[in-house]
Amino acid sequence: MTNIDNPTAPSPIPPVREQGGESLGDPEKQKAYIAGVQRDLNRHLSLLGAPTRLAIDGVWDESTQVAFHDVCRVLGIAPEREVRTYRLIAGAAVAPTAEEQIRRSTDGAAFAA
Repeated sequence: MTNIDNPTAPSPIPPVREQGGESLGDPEKQKAYIAGVQRDLNRHLSLLGAPTRLAIDGVWDESTQVAFHDVCRVLGIAPEREVRTYRLIAGAAVAPTAEEQIRRSTDGAAFAA
């Protein structure tokens, strides 16, 4: 992702959002959330047999975006950068909806293969 005014500069990263759309605000807190999701994405990438892993640096770059999108697809969840999605990726207490479970077992399973 690039900045329109300066194509070599990375574009600003949209903030991590709480469920319901409120921004976490604090940049350090957002960086910690991003590092956590990078760790969890790496676990999924490993399970899927991907040859590379993400840097766990708290920076949402193109590699993180691609991995996030792919893992969300495999899990059957919308790639929305919010806390609920991060918890689903982590396998935390939040449960996928019936629709997400169906997408996971159909499109997600096919994509993972």
